[in-house]
Amino acid sequence: MNDRQKEIRRAFASLFLDEHGEPTETAKIVLQDLALAAFANRTTAHAEAFATATSEGRRQLLLHILARLRLEFAPAARRKADSDQPVVAITDEKDLSS
Repeated sequence: MNDRQKEIRRAFASLFLDEHGEPTETAKIVLQDLALAAFANRTTAHAEAFATATSEGRRQLLLHILARLRLEFAPAARRKADSDQPVVAITDEKDLSS
């Protein structure tokens, strides 16, 4: 990771993570809202190709933010049964592509 990438990582972390590297409560609210807007838990397929491409673009931006933070949304099986809200979870660093 070069100096610029480290600087970007630190900037993302300062906005979303606490001193222990965990998402703040505010960050969780924002990331959950982004996840809902970015089709994190539902298909991006639409009848029109442009709509599908737009939805995939949203999803890619969310995934970029999560990768910078080394976070992911937990699979549905790890969520509370009465909630469809995404759950923020820390990823294993080796699993990240960026």
